[in-house]
Amino acid sequence: MFKANIGHSTISDSYMSGQQTITSALKEIENPKVALVFTSEEHDLEKISEGIKSVTDIPFIGCTSSEAIVTNDGFLSEATGQTAAMVFADDDIRIGCGIVENEGNAREAGKKATIAAIKNSNCSIKPSYIYMLATPGEEENYLKGVQDVVGRIPVFGGSAADNEFEGKWKVFTNEKIVTNGCAIMLIYNKKGINAVYEVPYKETGTSGIITKIEDERTIAEIDNQPALVKFSEWTKFPLEDVKGINALDASVIYPFSVKDPINSVTLVRQPVFSKEDNTVIMSNNVAVGTCINLMHATGEDFVDCLDNSIDKLNAKTKGEAGAYLFFHCGKRKYIMSDEELMSMYNIMKEKTNGAPFICAFTFGEYGFNDHSANSCGSLMLSCVDIEK
Repeated sequence: MFKANIGHSTISDSYMSGQQTITSALKEIENPKVALVFTSEEHDLEKISEGIKSVTDIPFIGCTSSEAIVTNDGFLSEATGQTAAMVFADDDIRIGCGIVENEGNAREAGKKATIAAIKNSNCSIKPSYIYMLATPGEEENYLKGVQDVVGRIPVFGGSAADNEFEGKWKVFTNEKIVTNGCAIMLIYNKKGINAVYEVPYKETGTSGIITKIEDERTIAEIDNQPALVKFSEWTKFPLEDVKGINALDASVIYPFSVKDPINSVTLVRQPVFSKEDNTVIMSNNVAVGTCINLMHATGEDFVDCLDNSIDKLNAKTKGEAGAYLFFHCGKRKYIMSDEELMSMYNIMKEKTNGAPFICAFTFGEYGFNDHSANSCGSLMLSCVDIEK
């Protein structure tokens, strides 16, 4: 039977943080298969890894989380950093992990990480699920590389994050730590893994067509007008107030979105930086000729989205859930009040029904819904459970 346990630490010493976290997570777990680890930019990842390896030789896979991690025991958010891990065991589950640095071709990196994961799994059948962690910037291309090897198998996970969007993020496994690349865990499982992939924003009714791009992540024009000028016009923010990195703050409340052709999934495309020529760098890939919608949400909407998403997830779950994983956009957390964040924790604690859960705050979220392709988005919520 599937069994999971959570461990965590707020010790400032990185070696001891890794050691304490994994020791706690391994309690009452027989024949553990893997540890899913999250930590913070304040920690030395080499020391975290050494601390984990001083206790166990099981594989682990993880990334940095923005400012906090949430578990059954509450919000972990210390100025000196925090670490948390979920360890699980099940005779019916096999896993394999792989990690690769991006050397200029993200799709090829995704392929190589997946091939390494297959090799480490010692399993020749097709995997059931893909767990992906990547650094921000080329998530869609990493995913393409993964799918080049194993096909379109359901994916979940998120992008590594730091506290201030400064590039201090990392992904890691027991093999290595990378600042630009992806880590893949392939899951071979007879039991169900269920997912809900949601956008917490509402359409404003304002939309336009992307008429020019500079590259796959930079919008030059919307409706033949400079992209930043259009963003300013739509949001009513003065143009000077959304220049440079200020575009990132404004777009947490007013992001863009795109839809798939059959409206089964809406994906957020967040402006993250504007250039002097009023072009806008986006969080994820965009394409000419695509309709882009202006969205809006408040902190209260984010809480409601989590509430509804866990209800949907539990309704999809046929058996009893043995563990839950949540990937919540770290940028959205910045505009939530302490009361709203506590409401979020209380909802997780109540609706997971006593099962272990862990929530990372990421800078990109991955998921799938019924009848949808695997997708990468920003400002999203990805909820997953694993049945016992």
